[in-house]
Amino acid sequence: METIFKYPVPITDKFSMELPEGAEILTFQAQGYSSQSCIWAIVNTNTKKETRYFNIIGTGHPIENRKNLKYIGTSLPANGIVVWHLFEEIKSNSIRKEKK
Repeated sequence: METIFKYPVPITDKFSMELPEGAEILTFQAQGYSSQSCIWAIVNTNTKKETRYFNIIGTGHPIENRKNLKYIGTSLPANGIVVWHLFEEIKSNSIRKEKK
C-alpha cells in the first residue's frame, strides 16, 4: 500500500538511510518550530528496503561532485538560523558496491 511517511534526517555531511524500494521523496523541511529536519516520502509499504545515500550542504559551503547529486530540498530549522540543503547521490548501485 502507498502512503506518506516522515523520516528524521541526521544533520551530518553524508549519511545513508534505509527506505522502501522506489520511495519518492517529496520534501525536506523542519517541522514546526523544531530544530529536527525531516524528509517526507511516498512509500510502498509492501516493498523491501534499499539503502539510499545523501549529502547535506550548508549555505556557503563547497559542493563536491555536483553532477552526481540530485537536489531534494532546503530546511530552515530553528527559525532559519541555519539553512541546510539536502541532495541525494545519484550514483548507480554498481558504482556504490565497488567502493565497499
